[in-house]
Amino acid sequence: MTFWCAAHRSDLAFESIEATVLELRHWLADLRAVATYFRSSSMREEDLVIRARTVGNESKVKRFPKHHKVRFAEHLLNLVEAVITNHEFMILHWQSVQESGSRTEKSQAVGFLKSWAANSIN
Repeated sequence: MTFWCAAHRSDLAFESIEATVLELRHWLADLRAVATYFRSSSMREEDLVIRARTVGNESKVKRFPKHHKVRFAEHLLNLVEAVITNHEFMILHWQSVQESGSRTEKSQAVGFLKSWAANSIN
């Protein structure tokens, strides 16, 4: 007999759902893309703090967690909390990049704004 801990069992169940529910797979890809975007640049992470400072919520910024190959629900929850907490500051960052960034940065910002604007499905 093989036994797995509760965390591994729930992760296996979640992977099964992720494989069959297309919307969930897209949503998770969008979440991971946002985290990767900000974690890959300390300047972007610092810009979130600057954007938060402009609206008086500097202490509210939450660091994006690293994505682990084993995707336990705890790691996913931390990522969702970071995106929800930072949402307003992310939008402000992308709007700023859209106005003054390089061509590549602008196109990335436009894509993220389409996915994460208040009227998007995310």
